[in-house]
Parts: sequence; structure tokens; C-alpha cells
Amino acid sequence: MIKQKRLDNILNYLAQNKAATLSELAKLNGVSLDTVRNDLAELERGGGMVKRVHGGAVYHSDDSRRQVFRLRNVARIEEKTELATLIDDLVADGQAVAINNGTTNVVVAKRLAKTFTRLTIVTNSLSVVQVFTLAQTNSVIIPGGALDHSENCLYGGHCEEEISSYNIDTAIIAANAISLEKGITDFRLHEEGIIKAMLKNAKTRYVVADSSKFDSVSFINICSLDQIDAIITDSKLEDEVYQRYTESGVRIIRPKKPEGN
Repeated sequence: MIKQKRLDNILNYLAQNKAATLSELAKLNGVSLDTVRNDLAELERGGGMVKRVHGGAVYHSDDSRRQVFRLRNVARIEEKTELATLIDDLVADGQAVAINNGTTNVVVAKRLAKTFTRLTIVTNSLSVVQVFTLAQTNSVIIPGGALDHSENCLYGGHCEEEISSYNIDTAIIAANAISLEKGITDFRLHEEGIIKAMLKNAKTRYVVADSSKFDSVSFINICSLDQIDAIITDSKLEDEVYQRYTESGVRIIRPKKPEGN
């Protein structure tokens, strides 16, 4: 599991439980106690994200989760921008498109807003809404719900019910982790129901994920890979990984690798 995913998992676990032992966090991420200590030290150095205590850590402030969301926004921006260009051939003007919250989908939204003029966007992401405020020929539907300040999105049962009331042409789902064994998984507790509601009523279902998210597992099960029509990723995905997934029946859409790579 890459470091950023481990840090995200730790923060979300602490946000829910307020405190955790080293052994709990080691089990959460499937790593050694020394790795947990190093991760906690990095989070503590990064602006007070957590506070280390003897034998574990405690949740320090809500500002920590907002800091991590901002970090995710700039992480792997080249890969996210590259995969977003593939959306052009997968969406048609006039469609209803559901987009969940996620930093990759903010980049996808910018591409959609630039390319299309007659979409109807259904989203719980206020960051995606902000993108479309400058693309006023497209329509935007914002389902009501509670505000998650740290992720800048809406969530909750009412939000999920409203999403489920719409007939969606295409769902574009940003998720945290992909594996052949566990399928699509995520660390965001509030996003699980939103994603499932979008998938339920969509004719076509895509997952957008940069290449670092393959062969990893987060702690919330979202859906199996056979419930997804395709995964959209970047050209840095290793050929061996691409082959393993496609041989298992998973459709992966990626750009051609640059010549010489």
C-alpha cells in the first residue's frame, strides 16, 4: 500500500475513533509497527494532523482532514489530467452524468466542462459544482444532504435517496483502491452509499483511477469489478498489471504509452 493511502486510512480511522493503538493502525494498513510510527511522525510534522501519544495516537483537529484533501488534490495531477482526456469518447452531449466526490473527479469535471455544453451533472461534490459554475450551458443537480467539511461534499441517506431517483446515462466514479480480489474499495465512510446509489441507476459505469491505485485495498468494500463497465487510467499502468486484469475480464481504458517507454 502506498504511503498516501496509509496516511488517509489513519486519519479517517482516528476521525471516527478519536484514538488508536499502534497495533490497531498496523492491522488497519497491514504494515509493521515501525511503519506505523514513521507514518504517525510524518502526519504530526505535517501541520498537526495527529498527535502521537505513548503506544498510539489521538485525533487532533478537523483541520488535518482538510489538509489531506488538499494534498490529494495536487498528488499525481499529471496522471489524473491524462486519464481525464479519455472521457471525451465515453460521454455524449445531452447525457445525464453522475460524478461522485474525489480529487480525480475534480480533474474529470474540468475536462467535461471544457468539452461538453449540454450535460446534466448529478454530483455530491461541491468542488465539482464549482467547476461547472463557469460552464453555465451544462445543468447541475446537487442532491441535498449533510456537509462533510473536510471533503467538501454532501452525504447521508437523503442525498443517496435523491441520487437514486434519477435515471443516469453514465456514472463516473472516483475510488481509492482497486484489486482483483476485493474489487473497488475506499476509505471514505460517507462516500460508500453515494457511490452505490450512482452505480445502481446508471446505464454505464466507469471508475477513474490513476495507476497507483491498482493492486491495493482500502477498508470499505464498494463493489466487485464485474459491476463496472471499465476502469479509466493513465499510461503509467504497468503492462503486467494491465494484462492480469484484462485476462480476468476487466476492461481497462488507458492512453498509449509514449514511444520509448
